[in-house]
Amino acid sequence: MKLLTTALTLLIVIAGFSQKSGNITTEPDPYSGSFAELHYWKYQLSSPNDTSAVKAILTRELGLSANDKLHVKCIKTSLTATHITFNQFYKNSPVIGGGAKVAISKGNVLFRCFETIFPTSEAIATLPTSFNTSEKLSELGEVAFLADHAAYLWNGNVLIPG
Repeated sequence: MKLLTTALTLLIVIAGFSQKSGNITTEPDPYSGSFAELHYWKYQLSSPNDTSAVKAILTRELGLSANDKLHVKCIKTSLTATHITFNQFYKNSPVIGGGAKVAISKGNVLFRCFETIFPTSEAIATLPTSFNTSEKLSELGEVAFLADHAAYLWNGNVLIPG
């Protein structure tokens, strides 16, 4: 009996140490070092299919610009939640890889968001969204090519022999 009491005491001490140190009970963040982010929220919704309310929450929480839009890709229901997947658009053009997936509980609470929203206000905002091919092709017609195997570089405005 004394051996059993000693073993239980030792087990309790080891368990208490592992909880304090966090070595055994703490799980690593699976998204650490990636662009993906996982958020946990508690937003009460009127309905699990209220996509306009979800879009408003995502726009506010994720800091989307006025040019960013979220379009519903699909809505699926599981035993525990409704899952809505959104694609990110910038100035009505799709942002490849950009989007979010939210989970809404049976009690209509938006509780989880997994997102890969790309910040468009700085990086993408300076890129051209349209390209006039006929204008650029006419410039190419004026170039006198030196040889069939010559290398030319396009610097965005002018074709330069290289």
